[in-house]
Amino acid sequence: MKTWKLVSLLLIAAVSGRDVSACTTFCYADGGTLVFGRNYDWNIGDGMVFTNKRGVYKQALVDPTPARWTSKYGSITFNQYGREFPTGGMNEKGLVVELMWLDEAQYPAGDGRGALPTLQWIQYQLDNSATVRDVLLTDRLIRIAFNGSAKIHFLVADATGDVATIEFLSGLMVAHRGEHLTYPVLTNDTYDRSSDYARKAGKKTGKSTAGSLERFARAASYEKNAKTADEAVKHAFAMLDDVAQGDHTQWSIVYDIKEHRAYFRTRTAREIRWLDIDGMPFECTTPVRMLDINSPLSGQVSDQQIQGMEKMAPFVGYITVAYMLIFMPIMTVIVSGILYAIFNAAMGGNATFKQVFTVCVHAGPIGVLSQLFTVPLNYFLTKSESQSRSFKFIF
Repeated sequence: MKTWKLVSLLLIAAVSGRDVSACTTFCYADGGTLVFGRNYDWNIGDGMVFTNKRGVYKQALVDPTPARWTSKYGSITFNQYGREFPTGGMNEKGLVVELMWLDEAQYPAGDGRGALPTLQWIQYQLDNSATVRDVLLTDRLIRIAFNGSAKIHFLVADATGDVATIEFLSGLMVAHRGEHLTYPVLTNDTYDRSSDYARKAGKKTGKSTAGSLERFARAASYEKNAKTADEAVKHAFAMLDDVAQGDHTQWSIVYDIKEHRAYFRTRTAREIRWLDIDGMPFECTTPVRMLDINSPLSGQVSDQQIQGMEKMAPFVGYITVAYMLIFMPIMTVIVSGILYAIFNAAMGGNATFKQVFTVCVHAGPIGVLSQLFTVPLNYFLTKSESQSRSFKFIF
């Protein structure tokens, strides 16, 4: 199959063609709950939130030995490269899996195990694993495809409070867990190198720099002093703000693992929204739910709201036409009246309403024409600038 290769190539091309940026994850018991924080730093912020059903037969998009399975658990995932290819998510058992870039990642060579692309490996775990232990045991059954896979490593946590980092180094799975996981944090260096740096650097406060090790040390200094679960979620978002990378930070996600909730906000939609995983329909007989991650919502997003937005989607084009034919002319008349009053009463002018209205009407097409010139110009300027630099962009 060629589809998985296309997805992997798109991901790798995006990685190799952009400025340096980075992601940060952490997981702490705080405020009577377990919060898992994640910044998704990337060059684009488009994405979807999907529900993934139980009882669905799947086959990995790789050749020649694809993994095959039937999903045991439902989940919600955050996807940027299509359904079944999440960058992370949580299942109904409270298992969370999230990824970050790692240059040193090297996956196993082909053997008798079923293979998957990196992103589909995440979906496999959410479909089949209830605990961190379950995830680790799957290494006997599956492997990440050696060729064409993006170089990433993972932070994984479950409802029991078990947390692990999972890396593939020299073709072998390397996990840090329990007493071997001093800091439940992961950025973009190997866990061993990062934890060594954090021990030497000591406690870090305030905003961190863009460097992976600095962000790791800052997240490793998380202060667990929340009194409630809600306060713990706020603390987690505050930490994500401290390790954010400006406009590169597209999504900030906080999972309340014990309450089975996923909170999120994006660079373009700053209000915090949240989903109750227990309230999502995961039966395979129900339709897959999907939500634009940048939808201008706030507070809890229920299954009913998602259904309503899906039902409205086919009518968006008609609504846009109605807006242009009805609402815009009405607003033009209102604005013309205001400007007419200001120009004549306040400024002593003698223009007629018809003259002011004519100017307002023609201002719209002028603005459109200006965009026709400025947008291509900005594109070519940006393209020229990008070609003059050496790029590397990581999670």
